[in-house]
Amino acid sequence: MVRLTADAGTIRKRLRGRYSASQQTALDWHLERCDEIAARLEAADLDELVIDTSTLGPHEVAERTLRHFGLLP
Repeated sequence: MVRLTADAGTIRKRLRGRYSASQQTALDWHLERCDEIAARLEAADLDELVIDTSTLGPHEVAERTLRHFGLLP
């Protein structure tokens, strides 16, 4: 399992960009619980790889993942 993380500010910014105005209730729910969800996932310790995506783009995340699993040199 690969867990993607980010700093709290980045997570909240990304969540706000993911939900439309008509989904405000869902956004509020997620914003209120995102720290708890992240802590639970970390505590579960089920990850083979954890990548902090705070400053990475999608291609960089994919490259790190593929490299970790030996699919890139």
